[in-house]
Amino acid sequence: MVIRNMNHPGVYLSLIWLLVLLLSPAVVDWKNTSDGTAEAGYVCPPCACGGHDRIYDLPGRCLNCNMPLIENNYPQVKAIEWVFWSEGRFAIFHFRLFYPAYFLAILLSISTVIKYKREPQVIFLLLFFLGHVLYAFRSQLAGTGHSLHAPERWYYFPATFLLAGGPTLLFYIRHYGARHWDFSRRDLLHFLPAALVVLMNLVFFLGKATWRSSGRYNDFDQFPALAEQVVFLFSGLFYLWYAQRELNEQRDEVKASGRWFYALFTVQGILILLWAGMLTSNFILYNLMSTSLDYHWIWSFTALISLAGSYLIIFHKELLFPKFTIRETRLGEEDTRWLRVQLDRLMEEQKPYLDPGLSLQQLAQYLNIREKELSELLNTGLQTSFYAYINAYRLETVKAMLLDPQKQHLTNFAIAQEAGFSSRSTFFNLFKKHVGMTPGAYKNAHNTRQSDKASS
Repeated sequence: MVIRNMNHPGVYLSLIWLLVLLLSPAVVDWKNTSDGTAEAGYVCPPCACGGHDRIYDLPGRCLNCNMPLIENNYPQVKAIEWVFWSEGRFAIFHFRLFYPAYFLAILLSISTVIKYKREPQVIFLLLFFLGHVLYAFRSQLAGTGHSLHAPERWYYFPATFLLAGGPTLLFYIRHYGARHWDFSRRDLLHFLPAALVVLMNLVFFLGKATWRSSGRYNDFDQFPALAEQVVFLFSGLFYLWYAQRELNEQRDEVKASGRWFYALFTVQGILILLWAGMLTSNFILYNLMSTSLDYHWIWSFTALISLAGSYLIIFHKELLFPKFTIRETRLGEEDTRWLRVQLDRLMEEQKPYLDPGLSLQQLAQYLNIREKELSELLNTGLQTSFYAYINAYRLETVKAMLLDPQKQHLTNFAIAQEAGFSSRSTFFNLFKKHVGMTPGAYKNAHNTRQSDKASS
């Protein structure tokens, strides 16, 4: 059991985070090793302090921002230096855009989670959202605290969930349109890296002052945060791939919202690229001495995400959380019962589910009712989603056709296509999930039972 649990991406990413955390002090020391006799002198790494043009004879700290100096012979890449120097262009947005956007997103997310705390899709999407927003908000507050000489412990405030972004995206897709939790204890291991980061920050936050000093390598950045940012590159890419695979397996159930999922993938991909660019250039060019507070492009993009996410939460819940697009009951009990009879009769007699392109709108037209009324009938009256309802009929049809002597010349997937399935992976995954075996095993089991009856 222990070995089985160890074979898990959450465990591997946790080990990578611990390895990066252990190695980062030595790597930072190696990058900043100096004998104190640099011919070109020493300068402040590119940041927003305005003192980067001053050349110092000896290593030490910048007189403007107190950041450790680096040797002046680093490669001069003006475009990258401009990115790190650009706080002057962003300063006006800190209180006018960044903070209001973060506050709005955090408050809306928390209130929505409280209201719909039983809905798994709500929990996971908003945790994905908050993972990025809280990290940006914490960084900005830490920068403000640095300017106001706040106590050192607040640099380790344990509210950083960057490594939870990938797993929450995965489980949001898995629970999209579902009311019931499909989440096991083993799935908790996906959140192990994020939990370790929070625990480490909590230790520094509550621990001794000497611990906090040893965890920082300049006046702002800490080794736990550096390890978290580095591992986010691996974690983010892995869970993008994992979430894409999950989406492909559920294509029939979520294809109507495919653009929304790819928009989320794009957001995550842009964040990964921004982090990779800032970290790599900071490491190669500036020995990681340009503070992550100057990653303004990341904080700006996160602010835009905050505003866009807040807008969607307020005005387009039906896109984010399809299970409760209708909270007010429009259909009475008698209407619901009558429509359910009509729907069952339609499915049995006309079999519209055999059409692979059947949509919620088309099915509503068959019943001569509005799309929202059908959605409410399925979600509230039958406690199911459109695709789950349709695929249940398709699976029963497949089971009957697999045992039909006149269909034995067809492949299993050809039978599935006749029943209305269009995706091979969706069909096989759903069949195994609901029947407990593959289509071939189901057919063989039936043939074995028939043989046993004949021999007896």
